[in-house]
Amino acid sequence: MKRYPRALTVASLAIVLIAAACGDDGGAVTTANGATTSTAAPTTTLATTTTAPTTTTLLDDLHPAWGVSWSRMWRGVGPQTGHYRTQIMGGEPVELAANFEFEVPWRGGTWDRLVIGTVEPGQYGAALYFSRPEPWVLRLWGVAQTSPDRDDTVYEYFEVPQDLDLSLLPDDPPTLEGKMLVEHGFGTSDPIPAVFRIEWVGIETLEVGLGEMATLEAYHLRIGLGGDFYPAGPGGEIEFFSDLWLHPEQLIVKWDPGPAGGPLELSIRWLLPNGA
Repeated sequence: MKRYPRALTVASLAIVLIAAACGDDGGAVTTANGATTSTAAPTTTLATTTTAPTTTTLLDDLHPAWGVSWSRMWRGVGPQTGHYRTQIMGGEPVELAANFEFEVPWRGGTWDRLVIGTVEPGQYGAALYFSRPEPWVLRLWGVAQTSPDRDDTVYEYFEVPQDLDLSLLPDDPPTLEGKMLVEHGFGTSDPIPAVFRIEWVGIETLEVGLGEMATLEAYHLRIGLGGDFYPAGPGGEIEFFSDLWLHPEQLIVKWDPGPAGGPLELSIRWLLPNGA
């Protein structure tokens, strides 16, 4: 497996939350044929329309730009399932199930995780671990991944879990700088400097599978990867990027390149028990 596809999954954790936050009070509707559409959002802002408070004092967990409550966004969440069509290193397209799980015991702590595929040696899968220590802060551990061409599990994780401050979006791209380790059946690497940057691109209309063609208003973000862990240009600037499109109800809609090296696209909608 190449290094960079696995690394994309680490940065994507925060972006999944961004999509949910932007649409917490959104005007999404479901049509008779199952296609999901959203009321178009203004292209000049990510702010979500909310009922104005009776005083000028805002709740501590409101996002400063979007006016969305962090606790409301997570209210009633539980196991969630969707399916994706993807290509693994240029191979034939395959369908993979995805599960979004919460409060999972992992390596001496309790983490949330997004699982795509089956995380077992010889299968394609990725489990992405994070936690929520305070409103609008996402603590990233890393990713566990398996693939058909390996008989072990590969882990890529921060030496010290990093906090990503989502309150900086959309105007100030959040950046993480830390050291990452790679662990697999042959041992564990030394810590390697790595840089992640998440940038807001805009709101775009996409056509995706969802079992049948559907049109979605999606939030487009760009992940930049740099540091010694990834290819970098002269002076260490970020030169590798991955584009990610998200929806407040359907989470990851499209990802190119995705964690398997090829494009990833939603094929069967997410079923969310919290009513989203």
